[in-house]
Amino acid sequence: MALLLVDGFEGYGTSVGSNYINRFLLRYPNSTTSAAVIRDGRYGGYAVDLYSTSYYAETPPWSGGNPTLVFGFAVRRVGSPIYDAFIAALYASTSSKIQVKHIVSSGELEIRVGTTTGTVIGATTGAAIGTDWVYVEVKVYFHDTVGTVDVYVDGVSRLSVSGADTLSGTSIPDRLRLYSNSTIYLDDLYVLDGSGTRNNDILGPQKVVAVFPTSDVLSEFTPSTGSDHYALVDEVAVGRTEEADWVEASSAGICDTFGYGDVSDLGPIAGVQLSTIARNEGGSALDMISRVVSGSTTSDDAGVECTSSRVDYLRVLEVDPDTTSPWSVSGINSAVFGVKAG
Repeated sequence: MALLLVDGFEGYGTSVGSNYINRFLLRYPNSTTSAAVIRDGRYGGYAVDLYSTSYYAETPPWSGGNPTLVFGFAVRRVGSPIYDAFIAALYASTSSKIQVKHIVSSGELEIRVGTTTGTVIGATTGAAIGTDWVYVEVKVYFHDTVGTVDVYVDGVSRLSVSGADTLSGTSIPDRLRLYSNSTIYLDDLYVLDGSGTRNNDILGPQKVVAVFPTSDVLSEFTPSTGSDHYALVDEVAVGRTEEADWVEASSAGICDTFGYGDVSDLGPIAGVQLSTIARNEGGSALDMISRVVSGSTTSDDAGVECTSSRVDYLRVLEVDPDTTSPWSVSGINSAVFGVKAG
């Protein structure tokens, strides 16, 4: 699979100006979470305003080790920034590999290999990051002699570097960090690698839309309160250490599925991502299986074992399992999604 994850920053707060609520999808490892704030998004909804390289948000690690990685995000500058700011970086565990820096004086983006003090291998021309939203995409082929870096802004190539040492060691990156300096807003993130036959290269500007459960379809789990299961799992923002209500399973084989709000006004759809927060509160070991029912097809993934820690479990589907073709708006709107205990 090429598409690794997406995030529209809709699950980290419930109002503009509120503090960032910590989640695993983009976890905020520092104690000062008040340094991260929810802002107005690019197409409505929310964006995120982080603080500095000391207060980064980090994706969960991905696997595969493919040497080609692409990430894209919407960005805008606000106010009158004084300092240059690192805004994104690819890491191999805790080792910095590629840094993207915003230069205030020119509005351009600078690419460094290694740490924030690493070698500058190129800077964009004509990117001009300003107060309007633009969409930045960075593609890196990691190699110690023939590495490449390409940067696109709003679908236009603004930097192309070849024949470079982009590896800075031996490890391929397995996660992305996002930063800011209180003058940069970020939205509509995607990350992919070079594997597979779909979504394995620059996608062009993307929009990430979040929808939440609105109805029950199959209700076999036990609700923590009431009888409407969907109402217990439809929170817009849930942190990593608290919950007000939930559904639970004590044995394998049972399932809860839900109808979701409709999507609209979308171009070609790169994929659908299910994000489910779950944990095991004790007792029997159980797997959390993501279920999609589209048309006459029921698609369950292999599942992951639930642990005592609350974690965002992600499943990305690049195609509609019923048609094996890219998702359509009608396909998403008619499908149901849920969880199964395994």
